[in-house]
Amino acid sequence: MADGHSFNNISVGGRGGTNPGQLKVHSGGVLWKKQGGGKAVEVDKSDILGLTWMKVPRTNQLAVRTKDGLKYKFTGFRDQDVISLTNFFQNTCGLTTEEKQLSVSGKNWGEVDLNG
Repeated sequence: MADGHSFNNISVGGRGGTNPGQLKVHSGGVLWKKQGGGKAVEVDKSDILGLTWMKVPRTNQLAVRTKDGLKYKFTGFRDQDVISLTNFFQNTCGLTTEEKQLSVSGKNWGEVDLNG
């Protein structure tokens, strides 16, 4: 794919658990196809509201928010994929990605306010 990136073994999370497949990111948006055919997820660039990277156990996850209120979570990216895709989204699609830090230490973030 000349104007994009293709990744194998990317899972999409949802109500039916996680399904492995192939993710293609191109200048027109994002396309994910389930291994062996069947289910597909396609998000046009104009429908994307936000992109968020999260470090999850043993891999990275890309969350794609759409104008319809849907959120797709694609899991299985390597650290170097995060850098190349972040640059691709910025330079080719004009989309900025955010990074979300998850608390994995078991500590709660924020403040506690007790009354009485």
